[in-house]
Amino acid sequence: MINIDIAIKIISISILTIIISIVLTKYMIKIFRKYNVYGEDIFKLNRPKIPKNIGLSFIISIIIATTLLSASNILSWNITTAITTAMIITAIIGLIDEHLDPPGYFKPLAMLAAGIPIIILKCYTPYIRIILFGGFNIPILYPIFILIAMSVTSNMVNMLDVINGSAVWGAMISTIAGLIAGIIINSESAVVIAITILASIIGPALYNTYPAKGFLGNAGSLALGTSIGILAIIGRIEVPMVIATLPFIHNSFYFLTYAKSFIEHKKLNVQITRLNQRGEIEDAKNRNAPITLLRLLVAQKPLTEKEALKQIVTLFIITGILSIITAILIKVRI
Repeated sequence: MINIDIAIKIISISILTIIISIVLTKYMIKIFRKYNVYGEDIFKLNRPKIPKNIGLSFIISIIIATTLLSASNILSWNITTAITTAMIITAIIGLIDEHLDPPGYFKPLAMLAAGIPIIILKCYTPYIRIILFGGFNIPILYPIFILIAMSVTSNMVNMLDVINGSAVWGAMISTIAGLIAGIIINSESAVVIAITILASIIGPALYNTYPAKGFLGNAGSLALGTSIGILAIIGRIEVPMVIATLPFIHNSFYFLTYAKSFIEHKKLNVQITRLNQRGEIEDAKNRNAPITLLRLLVAQKPLTEKEALKQIVTLFIITGILSIITAILIKVRI
């Protein structure tokens, strides 16, 4: 699948990418602190102001990594161009949403554009593999699926960026599951892209995990979701990635079912969860509030933010394992 020379190149580029990701993230924290680009950490009693938009380091790191992989003849020029363009589009959309406060439908509609480079540069195979029965070819519908998938994956990760580390760890574990699924299904592109995502995500993971020293920002969390969509489509592991990201899907589905439109959490006229006097997250006991993943976790008893993060991580590990089992079943024919 991947020979030793290519493996050495991938490992070398991955190590360099990890260093770049960590250095960039640390630098961005200093820059955004200097220019007072902050977000309020609402699940802390003292509600500290934390530098935000550090997720831009993920975008820059993944662009650098894919460029190096292309220069090393590991990724084709069209895949590299598609990934780079999709990430730039995501960054622009995220920054617009972060600082100009457009209407709620802006992000889902605008993020359809992240799928256009993949379609134009033909970085996809219009064949979806399913378990036991092989799969089916959908050449006409697949481009439409790409547009929708890129919007869905980016926005579902963005919607779970509610506590320190929830989005970044969910994306990381889902990508690890995608990496293993790619190995099982013999998808070289899935393996290379997954490793690239994981190397690029290290910096944000170190500084966004509880207690966060920096917030991803909308550009960062949307980009994590964009990378998941890219991995699923270009890596041809669509079904395993759907299973791996079920906690993201659950959270966004129930939120949108309640809101009946695309709207930010902060713009809802209803409190979903709250911080009690002991510094624990608890259900706001509002019957009209959506059943988000965080609300579901604290419904039985209040949890500290660290405890809630551990439970979210556990859920992603479970769905990640199910994703790997799905990949194994895809290899089975009846």
